[in-house]
Amino acid sequence: MVGVMKQESNKSYDRDTVKMMQTVLEEAWISLQPELRARSSKTFLATLILEDVAAGERDATQLRSKAVTRLAASTF
Repeated sequence: MVGVMKQESNKSYDRDTVKMMQTVLEEAWISLQPELRARSSKTFLATLILEDVAAGERDATQLRSKAVTRLAASTF
């Protein structure tokens, strides 16, 4: 898959960041059109969110928007 993040065994996030990522994932998944959900995976969407968080993004709106945009671009 496009943009799959390398595993970093020493990467950890505080409880608030994990909760925010979970919320972003659920909101992003729900926002997808059914056709896009059928052609993609929630795991891949989570990976896209994790990539942006690992790069330093913490704004939930930006994370959701970027992940959905990248997911849509990768499924066509």
